[in-house]
Amino acid sequence: MVFACFEGILGSKKEYDHAKSEASYMADYSSPPPWPIFIGVNATGGCLGGVAKSLTPPPIAMMDMIMGFTVSQLLYTVARLKIADILVAQPKTAEEIASEVGTDPQRTRRILNACVANGVFAMKPNDPTASYYTNSKLSAVFRTDHPHCMRDMVMHQMNDGYDAWAFLHDAVQSKHEVVFETRTRTAVEQKKNGQKIGLWNAYNQDPTREATFQGAMTSLDSLGAQAMVNDCKPLASAKRVIDIGTSQGHFLLKCLASYPKLKGIGTDLPSVIATVDANLKKMPAASQEAAKRATFQVGDFMKCQFPDFEDGDVIIMRYILHDWSEKDTITILTNLRKAVGNKKVSLLIGESAIGDDPSAEVVPVRPIIDVHMMVIFDGSDRPPSVWKNLLKKTGWEFSKNYATRSLLGWTEAVPI
Repeated sequence: MVFACFEGILGSKKEYDHAKSEASYMADYSSPPPWPIFIGVNATGGCLGGVAKSLTPPPIAMMDMIMGFTVSQLLYTVARLKIADILVAQPKTAEEIASEVGTDPQRTRRILNACVANGVFAMKPNDPTASYYTNSKLSAVFRTDHPHCMRDMVMHQMNDGYDAWAFLHDAVQSKHEVVFETRTRTAVEQKKNGQKIGLWNAYNQDPTREATFQGAMTSLDSLGAQAMVNDCKPLASAKRVIDIGTSQGHFLLKCLASYPKLKGIGTDLPSVIATVDANLKKMPAASQEAAKRATFQVGDFMKCQFPDFEDGDVIIMRYILHDWSEKDTITILTNLRKAVGNKKVSLLIGESAIGDDPSAEVVPVRPIIDVHMMVIFDGSDRPPSVWKNLLKKTGWEFSKNYATRSLLGWTEAVPI
């Protein structure tokens, strides 16, 4: 009787609705909150995170950091096996999942349990056997039909980045060694086969690998792309947007969708531009509609191959220049300045918004992305002081920084 009373107060257990749960995980997370809420949430999160860190004994906190690579490999394994897709129809046991993906049932169960402990996948609610697995909000973003699918991102990072990070100790002892090109398995294979060395060449040699990379770049839109557009004030007065290194045109089309009178041009290498039309069919309806105001053409900033610029153009280079060394970045900016000529344009460089003072960083992944660029390309995410110097050397003048409600910040420059 007492139990019945408590059950009446707290509410009886609701029957689990698998289809409803799966549908709820397909939300669109792209729209940013208003600035006051964004600042408040980050301040609160930073405060609570600071309290949690202060209460965690240093050896335990350090152990969590040391074991970080294990979580990445768990994610890579379940993403590669497409387990999130398998669980869309109904909850399944480890044995059923293993049967579909061709793995050992007991080891599959252990991997799934490790994922569940980290919030990736969940156990079916109210299951007395505790043996049926379902998706969670986190695992759902590995569904290949998710509007913000992150599967290609983890595949790219583990296939292309993980090996290079193993040689970070070697990279830090040299000023310009690109360990991806000297020590990784990819480099060994390229040398063995007499191929050109480097990640871009690896993509040229393997279309499937390049497609995964392009998918990973598209998934960057899940990290606040709408905020990157909304908080980029120069777009509001632009006559035309030129997206250099457009990939699949996903960000360019988001810009055009937000500004209905705006037109745009996206440029990239031939192998990339050749895939734009096919990938456009997979994009949201708003992007497909915006594509009517966009053109895509082959370009190569290392060969000074750009569109014909016009007065009022806003040139976007989002997550492009951090792929390149300082020497190459100077070449790219110099080539672009030469192509612009006497046209009145503005250049927007969008990269991780790292500052000159690392102690003030509130998003720890930003400086980590900088190191990632170092081991892969000898590239860099650069703070304002560095950009001011590089821009001055290449015929540009620093104008302004624009913060966004995302990982990215915009650095604006104009021709001198």
